[in-house]
Amino acid sequence: MEVEKNVSVVVLAAGNSTRMTSPKPLLKWDKSLTFIEKIIDTYYFFGCNNIILVFNSEVCKLFHQKYPNYNKDNKLKIVINEYPQFERFYSIKKGIAMCGNNKLCFIQNVDNPFVNNLILNSLYSNIGTNDYCVPTYNDYGGHPVLINSKVINSINNTKENHLKFNEFLGQFHRKNIITEDKTILYNINTPEDYNKMINIKI
Repeated sequence: MEVEKNVSVVVLAAGNSTRMTSPKPLLKWDKSLTFIEKIIDTYYFFGCNNIILVFNSEVCKLFHQKYPNYNKDNKLKIVINEYPQFERFYSIKKGIAMCGNNKLCFIQNVDNPFVNNLILNSLYSNIGTNDYCVPTYNDYGGHPVLINSKVINSINNTKENHLKFNEFLGQFHRKNIITEDKTILYNINTPEDYNKMINIKI
Protein backbone atom coordinates (compact mmCIF):
# COMPACT_ATOMS: atom_id res chain seq x y z
CA MET A 1 0.00 0.00 0.00
CA GLU A 2 1.24 3.51 -0.86
CA VAL A 3 1.26 6.36 1.64
CA GLU A 4 -2.29 7.16 2.71
CA LYS A 5 -3.71 10.15 0.86
CA ASN A 6 -6.57 12.47 1.74
CA VAL A 7 -8.33 11.47 -1.46
CA SER A 8 -11.79 9.98 -1.92
CA VAL A 9 -13.19 7.78 -4.64
CA VAL A 10 -16.86 7.41 -5.51
CA VAL A 11 -17.51 4.03 -7.14
CA LEU A 12 -20.70 4.17 -9.19
CA ALA A 13 -22.42 0.79 -8.91
CA ALA A 14 -26.13 1.57 -8.61
CA GLY A 15 -27.22 0.58 -12.11
CA ASN A 16 -29.63 -2.30 -12.65
CA SER A 17 -27.27 -4.24 -14.98
CA THR A 18 -30.25 -5.20 -17.14
CA ARG A 19 -28.07 -6.40 -20.02
CA MET A 20 -25.93 -8.63 -17.83
CA THR A 21 -26.83 -11.97 -16.25
CA SER A 22 -25.77 -10.76 -12.81
CA PRO A 23 -25.01 -7.41 -11.12
CA LYS A 24 -21.83 -5.86 -12.50
CA PRO A 25 -20.16 -5.32 -9.11
CA LEU A 26 -20.22 -9.07 -8.48
CA LEU A 27 -18.96 -10.20 -11.89
CA LYS A 28 -15.73 -12.17 -11.72
CA TRP A 29 -12.56 -10.23 -12.51
CA ASP A 30 -10.37 -13.28 -12.04
CA LYS A 31 -10.47 -16.50 -10.03
CA SER A 32 -10.33 -14.70 -6.71
CA LEU A 33 -11.77 -11.19 -7.18
CA THR A 34 -15.04 -9.65 -8.33
CA PHE A 35 -15.18 -6.31 -10.16
CA ILE A 36 -15.98 -4.43 -6.97
CA GLU A 37 -13.19 -6.13 -5.02
CA LYS A 38 -10.66 -5.40 -7.75
CA ILE A 39 -11.65 -1.73 -7.89
CA ILE A 40 -11.61 -1.37 -4.10
CA ASP A 41 -8.20 -3.02 -3.89
CA THR A 42 -6.77 -0.72 -6.57
CA TYR A 43 -7.82 2.43 -4.73
CA TYR A 44 -6.92 1.01 -1.33
CA PHE A 45 -3.36 0.19 -2.42
CA PHE A 46 -3.09 3.58 -4.15
CA GLY A 47 -3.70 5.11 -0.73
CA CYS A 48 -7.25 6.50 -0.87
CA ASN A 49 -8.48 6.99 2.69
CA ASN A 50 -12.17 7.22 1.77
CA ILE A 51 -13.69 4.64 -0.59
CA ILE A 52 -17.37 5.35 -1.22
CA LEU A 53 -19.54 2.70 -2.87
CA VAL A 54 -22.87 3.79 -4.36
CA PHE A 55 -25.21 0.81 -4.70
CA ASN A 56 -28.88 0.26 -5.36
CA SER A 57 -30.68 -1.54 -2.53
CA GLU A 58 -30.54 -4.97 -4.18
CA VAL A 59 -26.80 -4.86 -4.85
CA CYS A 60 -26.18 -3.51 -1.35
CA LYS A 61 -27.96 -6.52 0.12
CA LEU A 62 -25.97 -8.93 -2.07
CA PHE A 63 -22.72 -7.17 -1.18
CA HIS A 64 -23.34 -7.50 2.56
CA GLN A 65 -24.28 -11.15 2.14
CA LYS A 66 -21.11 -11.91 0.22
CA TYR A 67 -18.77 -9.70 2.27
CA PRO A 68 -20.25 -9.41 5.78
CA ASN A 69 -17.03 -8.14 7.40
CA TYR A 70 -15.36 -6.38 4.48
CA ASN A 71 -14.30 -2.84 5.39
CA LYS A 72 -10.65 -2.31 4.27
CA ASP A 73 -9.41 -0.81 7.55
CA ASN A 74 -12.67 1.14 7.95
CA LYS A 75 -12.04 3.08 4.74
CA LEU A 76 -15.27 1.88 3.08
CA LYS A 77 -18.54 3.78 3.08
CA ILE A 78 -21.69 2.48 1.41
CA VAL A 79 -24.41 4.77 0.09
CA ILE A 80 -27.77 3.66 -1.30
CA ASN A 81 -29.12 5.29 -4.44
CA GLU A 82 -32.84 4.85 -3.93
CA TYR A 83 -33.55 6.15 -7.45
CA PRO A 84 -31.28 4.13 -9.77
CA GLN A 85 -33.46 5.16 -12.71
CA PHE A 86 -32.05 8.69 -12.40
CA GLU A 87 -29.00 9.77 -14.40
CA ARG A 88 -25.64 8.80 -12.91
CA PHE A 89 -25.25 12.40 -11.69
CA TYR A 90 -27.58 11.54 -8.81
CA SER A 91 -25.31 8.67 -7.76
CA ILE A 92 -22.34 11.02 -7.99
CA LYS A 93 -24.15 13.51 -5.74
CA LYS A 94 -24.94 10.80 -3.20
CA GLY A 95 -21.32 9.72 -3.11
CA ILE A 96 -19.74 13.17 -3.14
CA ALA A 97 -21.78 14.09 -0.07
CA MET A 98 -19.64 11.56 1.83
CA CYS A 99 -16.26 13.06 0.85
CA GLY A 100 -15.81 14.86 4.15
CA ASN A 101 -12.84 17.23 4.15
CA ASN A 102 -11.01 15.59 1.26
CA LYS A 103 -10.13 18.05 -1.51
CA LEU A 104 -9.82 15.50 -4.32
CA CYS A 105 -12.12 12.72 -5.45
CA PHE A 106 -11.98 10.11 -8.20
CA ILE A 107 -15.21 9.20 -10.01
CA GLN A 108 -15.00 5.51 -10.90
CA ASN A 109 -17.49 3.40 -12.87
CA VAL A 110 -17.91 -0.19 -11.72
CA ASP A 111 -18.07 -1.34 -15.35
CA ASN A 112 -14.47 -0.21 -15.95
CA PRO A 113 -12.51 -2.48 -13.60
CA PHE A 114 -9.25 -2.03 -15.53
CA VAL A 115 -8.24 0.99 -13.44
CA ASN A 116 -4.66 0.68 -12.23
CA ASN A 117 -2.11 2.42 -10.05
CA LEU A 118 -0.27 3.99 -12.98
CA ILE A 119 -3.41 5.78 -14.18
CA LEU A 120 -4.32 6.92 -10.67
CA ASN A 121 -0.84 8.30 -10.02
CA SER A 122 -0.80 10.08 -13.38
CA LEU A 123 -4.05 11.87 -12.57
CA TYR A 124 -3.12 12.60 -8.97
CA SER A 125 0.33 13.94 -9.86
CA ASN A 126 -0.90 16.21 -12.64
CA ILE A 127 -4.12 17.79 -11.43
CA GLY A 128 -2.25 20.79 -9.98
CA THR A 129 -4.48 23.87 -10.08
CA ASN A 130 -6.83 22.34 -12.65
CA ASP A 131 -10.41 21.64 -11.65
CA TYR A 132 -10.40 18.10 -12.97
CA CYS A 133 -8.26 15.62 -14.88
CA VAL A 134 -9.26 13.05 -17.49
CA PRO A 135 -7.08 10.26 -18.90
CA THR A 136 -7.08 10.29 -22.71
CA TYR A 137 -6.16 7.73 -25.35
CA ASN A 138 -5.92 8.90 -28.98
CA ASP A 139 -7.79 12.09 -28.01
CA TYR A 140 -10.68 10.16 -26.44
CA GLY A 141 -11.45 10.80 -22.79
CA GLY A 142 -11.78 7.80 -20.49
CA HIS A 143 -12.08 6.74 -16.87
CA PRO A 144 -11.67 7.52 -14.06
CA VAL A 145 -12.01 11.29 -13.64
CA LEU A 146 -10.30 13.13 -10.77
CA ILE A 147 -12.07 16.26 -9.49
CA ASN A 148 -10.93 18.94 -7.06
CA SER A 149 -12.70 20.76 -4.22
CA LYS A 150 -14.18 23.39 -6.54
CA VAL A 151 -16.05 20.70 -8.47
CA ILE A 152 -16.88 18.77 -5.28
CA ASN A 153 -18.43 21.86 -3.68
CA SER A 154 -20.37 22.70 -6.82
CA ILE A 155 -21.84 19.20 -6.95
CA ASN A 156 -22.81 19.41 -3.28
CA ASN A 157 -24.56 22.73 -3.92
CA THR A 158 -26.43 21.59 -7.03
CA LYS A 159 -30.11 20.82 -6.45
CA GLU A 160 -30.72 19.28 -9.90
CA ASN A 161 -30.54 15.47 -10.00
CA HIS A 162 -30.89 14.75 -13.71
CA LEU A 163 -27.82 16.49 -15.13
CA LYS A 164 -25.34 14.78 -17.41
CA PHE A 165 -21.97 14.71 -15.68
CA ASN A 166 -19.94 15.49 -18.80
CA GLU A 167 -22.05 18.58 -19.48
CA PHE A 168 -21.82 19.65 -15.84
CA LEU A 169 -18.02 19.46 -16.00
CA GLY A 170 -18.02 21.77 -19.02
CA GLN A 171 -18.02 24.83 -16.75
CA PHE A 172 -14.70 23.84 -15.15
CA HIS A 173 -11.08 23.82 -16.28
CA ARG A 174 -10.05 20.41 -17.58
CA LYS A 175 -6.62 18.86 -17.99
CA ASN A 176 -6.13 15.86 -20.27
CA ILE A 177 -3.59 13.27 -19.19
CA ILE A 178 -2.35 11.35 -22.23
CA THR A 179 -1.91 7.61 -21.75
CA GLU A 180 -1.08 4.62 -23.92
CA ASP A 181 -3.50 2.50 -21.90
CA LYS A 182 -6.58 2.04 -24.07
CA THR A 183 -8.45 0.20 -21.31
CA ILE A 184 -9.44 3.62 -19.95
CA LEU A 185 -12.04 3.63 -22.75
CA TYR A 186 -13.58 0.24 -22.00
CA ASN A 187 -16.99 -0.33 -20.44
CA ILE A 188 -18.46 -3.73 -19.65
CA ASN A 189 -22.17 -3.46 -20.48
CA THR A 190 -23.08 -6.79 -22.10
CA PRO A 191 -22.08 -10.46 -21.88
CA GLU A 192 -20.21 -9.93 -25.17
CA ASP A 193 -18.22 -7.09 -23.61
CA TYR A 194 -17.43 -9.31 -20.65
CA ASN A 195 -16.15 -12.12 -22.84
CA LYS A 196 -13.94 -9.66 -24.72
CA MET A 197 -12.64 -8.38 -21.40
CA ILE A 198 -11.54 -11.86 -20.36
CA ASN A 199 -9.64 -12.21 -23.62
CA ILE A 200 -7.98 -8.81 -23.10
CA LYS A 201 -6.81 -9.79 -19.62
CA ILE A 202 -5.35 -13.06 -20.86
